[in-house]
Amino acid sequence: MSDAPLHALRLFVPSEALAEGRLRLGGATATRAYVRGARPGRRLWALDGRGWAHEVRGDRASWDRLNGTVLGRQLAPERRTKVTLLHGLLAPDDTRRLVFAASSAGVIAYGPMITDRSVVPSLLAAPGIGPTAVHSEGGIDLAGLALEAAEISGRGRCPALREPTLFDRALDDAIRAGETIVLAESSAEAGHTEMPAPLLERRPFALALLCPPPDGFSEAERDRALSRGALCVAMRPEGLAEPEEPRAEGEEASAAPRPAPPLWLALAVLDRLYEALEPAAADST
Repeated sequence: MSDAPLHALRLFVPSEALAEGRLRLGGATATRAYVRGARPGRRLWALDGRGWAHEVRGDRASWDRLNGTVLGRQLAPERRTKVTLLHGLLAPDDTRRLVFAASSAGVIAYGPMITDRSVVPSLLAAPGIGPTAVHSEGGIDLAGLALEAAEISGRGRCPALREPTLFDRALDDAIRAGETIVLAESSAEAGHTEMPAPLLERRPFALALLCPPPDGFSEAERDRALSRGALCVAMRPEGLAEPEEPRAEGEEASAAPRPAPPLWLALAVLDRLYEALEPAAADST
């Protein structure tokens, strides 16, 4: 069985739907597959959520049923470094962007934190149509966003969504679980300009990345994190070109460059972490 091409249809399915060499889907999952393009004769990759990608040839496809023949299976690509992304509360649109981008990059779990400087928006999913619906009331289906991002990027596991929690609870859980990194606004706050040497030496298999809300972590929060053994990484390191916020289509190229907001800086740090800890695999996922 050949590797899945980038344009292949990938869908997470219940593991019990794969049995005896067959894929059998019904209800909402079959409807979603049909909307995504599943048709008789078309091959797709059924992701069982356990790391396996099953190549399936569709035999029957309709709005409420999908049956297919399993042709084989292979391990779906996943990052070596298992990153849990915990972020200070963001505006709903920024939360949507962060979850989709981080899920595509390879994080295994994410969840919002209530910090000293958090402004609490509505993060409850509102009724609507589609797994990634974003509504004017501010509701977002974050689990649906993570699912679709993982499918599109070809991952074999879907990131887990955690309930909102207070900063200190999130910090305690992260410290107990392993390596913890707190993002600082600048190199001056972080105390260095590069990735911390202990992090590069240990190359942990699992770590938690704590991202601040738009106004940053308070000094007291950063001090508590460092006193518990967390490492600090600068979002704006000296000597590194800062990513620019994407421009709207048709916006004049001559306009003055705009600095990236914390959301884009945090995603840039995530990329730097993967590149530092997975130098040989940075381009394989």
